[in-house]
Amino acid sequence: MKRNAPLIIMLLAIVVMITGCSKNASGSGGPVARKATVNVMWTAAMNQSNVIRQIIEEKFAVQHPDITVVFSEVPQNEINNKGLMEAIGKTGAYDVLMQNLHVPALVNINALEALDPYIERDNFPMDKMIDNGVTYQGKTWGIPVRGDVRVLHYNAQHFIDAGLDPDKPPATLEEYTEYAKILTRAGRFGQNRNPNNVDNFTSILFQFGGEFINDKFEPVYNSDAGVMALQYMIDQYKAGYVDSQSTSWDYSAEIAGFLSGGGAMFDCWPARYIDAGMPEKSKIAGSQRVAALPGAAALVSGWHMVMFNSTKDKDAAWEFMKFVADPACQKEVILRGGDCNPTHLDVLNDPELQEKYEILRAVSDSFDKTKIYCLSTQYEAVRSHINDEMQKAFQGVKTARQALDDAAKLSRQALIDAGELKI
Repeated sequence: MKRNAPLIIMLLAIVVMITGCSKNASGSGGPVARKATVNVMWTAAMNQSNVIRQIIEEKFAVQHPDITVVFSEVPQNEINNKGLMEAIGKTGAYDVLMQNLHVPALVNINALEALDPYIERDNFPMDKMIDNGVTYQGKTWGIPVRGDVRVLHYNAQHFIDAGLDPDKPPATLEEYTEYAKILTRAGRFGQNRNPNNVDNFTSILFQFGGEFINDKFEPVYNSDAGVMALQYMIDQYKAGYVDSQSTSWDYSAEIAGFLSGGGAMFDCWPARYIDAGMPEKSKIAGSQRVAALPGAAALVSGWHMVMFNSTKDKDAAWEFMKFVADPACQKEVILRGGDCNPTHLDVLNDPELQEKYEILRAVSDSFDKTKIYCLSTQYEAVRSHINDEMQKAFQGVKTARQALDDAAKLSRQALIDAGELKI
């Protein structure tokens, strides 16, 4: 027996080594103990994603020499659909997906890895992260990478030209309306928006104190607050406070309207602050200012990283996700010229960054009143119902209340059919 002891010890060591590798691969172990590749479907041509990729190439590779990250860049308007195709096909070609607002749909088709075991194991500070839609059915499915809180962008020069103090942006909806009237002058418009856009409707709905879908999955955007929000958009359009061509704008045209100097105030996402300060993109560089939105609440959305449950090297994928979400990485992204929309509160409230970037102060001022869209598998269908009926209200075919009531009926049936709304 003594003669065989070394052999037994060696065999036990091999078993332990194999078991350890197996745990790492399943996500229940610790650090990666072998060469691994993380394939990431990443959004192309964003200021932020471009800078994150640079930092990954420069620093992550040094900290994690056993992990190779391969980025596959996809245009922003295609990535959600391609991510869903990968989730359905389960080809295993990708491990991590950067996406927004599709967590319920991906969970519903059993495509995602729940991250709670990793979060608990590594004491990851989810309590310090802006939740932009990563929790669903009591589990955490993603790590926020862009904390998009809607804020009020405005052109300081337009304020000065109209006799308004650029250091005193509108703090109430009443002031916002009055400013829009005053700022509509000399071929310029007080508000820059497509008034027939679901995101814009939702933002104003929240500012009026409304809700989108309640916690029982009942559509409630047709409340009195919803009707007031839609009627407000119609009235502002008819009064000429927004460009008469704006109802046909897509999001790119809406951005261009503000960056060209056509509109004075723009209810939009934080990234536009960086764009507005870039002379190569903007005619208003140096005049861009930003503040918290007036009203009861601010819409929060953004992008997050999710892990497919088909991922072979889950610990390696998790290490990549942790690195991107780490405060040190987020701060460096901002300092290198990435978009100012961090997801970690320590970065959002960093005194050095807040002194340099007004946008962070605006987001911080809005943080306690943020609301998210509905977390539902039927999110896209609900948006489509609202969009179709809003157009009828703008055309005068229906009143604002009729349009929203009819949209809510369609949304309600879709939620019932999906089994999310119980009757």
